Amino acid sequence: SLTQESVAKLKLQSALHDALELDAFYLVFQPKISFVTGKTVGFEALLRWNDPVLGNISPAIFIPLAEKIGLIQDIGRWVLIKACEQGLKWHEQGICFGRIAVNVAGQQLQRRSFVDEVTEILKDTGLAATSLELEVTESCMMSDPELVSQGLAKLGDMGIEVSVDDFGTAYSSLSYLKTLPIHK
Repeated sequence: SLTQESVAKLKLQSALHDALELDAFYLVFQPKISFVTGKTVGFEALLRWNDPVLGNISPAIFIPLAEKIGLIQDIGRWVLIKACEQGLKWHEQGICFGRIAVNVAGQQLQRRSFVDEVTEILKDTGLAATSLELEVTESCMMSDPELVSQGLAKLGDMGIEVSVDDFGTAYSSLSYLKTLPIHK
């Protein structure tokens, strides 16, 4: 059974390496609804993977694998580009959608070039920074607090909203989180 499990992991890993080139990833947009008004106030871009051989694969399986094998940077960049392109299409169609929220992996946020990459993607796609929200997890903010805090502040200064995703599911320090430049 261990051999079969190892073979399955290798197949999955190999397929993940090819997924971007094969255009096997796609986004779905989950609406964010205001409990007060009942209206849509934004959307969250959710990554999905439909492999031509393996079928639909859960993000709970492929995201940790992508982080482990070093593909999360490329995949995260692809998600951000596609979400921004969709936001621009909605704007051009006259659809008011608030902000598109995109999850950011800890490895992305901890790169010194991350803010520059976001700036470049916004410029290249034409989406206004005020139409973007980046969701980060508590745990990724704890690993290099100074670098992360500086990056989050720069993103906030650009007009991007920053929110904490999955709050309370990891080690939580509310007093520390209150010092970070996050919006929600």
